[in-house]
Amino acid sequence: MKKIKNSKLKIINSLGLGLILVVNFAFCTLNFAFSVGVSPLYNAQVLGGQYFFHGDKANLSGNASFLAAPALKFNEEWSLIPNYYGSFQGTKQVLDLVGAGTLFQQVQNHRLGIKAIYDFDDFWRFKSSLGYKIELAKETRDEAWGKGLFDYHKPGGGVEVEYVYEEPFSVRLGLDSYYIFFPNYSSLESQRALDFNGEPLARELVGSHVINTWGNMATLSGSCPLGERAVVEGQYLFNYQKYPSQHLVDASGAFTSTLRNDKTHSGQAAVRLPQKWGASLRGILSFGVGATLVQSNQNNYDARNTLFIAKYYNYQEFKTEPALDLSWEGPQKDRPVGLKLGLAGYYRRYSDRLSQDSTGIYLAEKIHQLTGAINLSLHYPLAPNFGLLFHVQYGNASSNMKFEQFYKYNYTAASYLFGFKYEY
Repeated sequence: MKKIKNSKLKIINSLGLGLILVVNFAFCTLNFAFSVGVSPLYNAQVLGGQYFFHGDKANLSGNASFLAAPALKFNEEWSLIPNYYGSFQGTKQVLDLVGAGTLFQQVQNHRLGIKAIYDFDDFWRFKSSLGYKIELAKETRDEAWGKGLFDYHKPGGGVEVEYVYEEPFSVRLGLDSYYIFFPNYSSLESQRALDFNGEPLARELVGSHVINTWGNMATLSGSCPLGERAVVEGQYLFNYQKYPSQHLVDASGAFTSTLRNDKTHSGQAAVRLPQKWGASLRGILSFGVGATLVQSNQNNYDARNTLFIAKYYNYQEFKTEPALDLSWEGPQKDRPVGLKLGLAGYYRRYSDRLSQDSTGIYLAEKIHQLTGAINLSLHYPLAPNFGLLFHVQYGNASSNMKFEQFYKYNYTAASYLFGFKYEY
């Protein structure tokens, strides 16, 4: 039986590669038989590195990713873009919130999708898409792939209408629907200390299928010129999620007949300004800001302290992200050297969740957390479409929440990655 399970896992892990080969073969056949224009796009990265958390360090590990998105153009109006994206993360990122405080965590992502594009004319475009995503996570070394408590599947689809009022500037409206389900999350396994955010498991999260989610999302985005060179980009997103098996908790700790639903409002804007210094050095200065508001009707009951907290999951978050992206042509003008420096600042405040001291006693203040990070990336070309990558990250988080038996709110973290990148 164990051999059969291992064989199934190998088949699943090979599915992405097999589909890529089949799709490429089909594209070649279509191109030959029907003169379909094919524009291939491939991107692969293989990196090794290490993660440091609060003075401790993880073992050396690796990250890898692969993207294949060949575009098929049937005529002037119709295009089709099948795509596959797969990734493995063995080295945690500084701003990974899930499992904060743990040095070991490995994650696999696999997504297969297809997008159809119809050009009405020079101004209007219609896009529709379907996709299926699988994420697998290992939180301990002896945990088998495919057995993670918070492994999930996410099928979904959407449509988008785009109006190009002045190439390349446009306005886009998108509608998406999706379903997220956790096949391994059950009433027995959910009696663990932590939830999927790394925090102490709340009573409302105990049971089967309680974190499965139906979601509907609307997105409005656009771009416009600012002056002669600058570009402004903006986006507003509304996400409505329903939990069909998660009932609300009342002030006595009992479940009601009402089901949980969450609403997320998110807005962000950025200004990008191209620059040129001399004949060989170019760059883009950018500054982005954003805000997120999460509203949930779910409450929380702490049986240990007999405390009821309404609207437990509500919070506001603000962010700012300045960055400088440099490109130096050097001796090989067709293969420039790239250097990117980015800063990120996040402030999150929970509307109703109370902070605690180091022993777990509740205080009057609401929980808030300030997180900052600095990122440095270098891309050095070695050959056409092939180059060397180097990433360094450092982050710091501070909070008035001092009870950290299960989840870290106050910490410093760093990581580095180095490896190779191929683009075609």
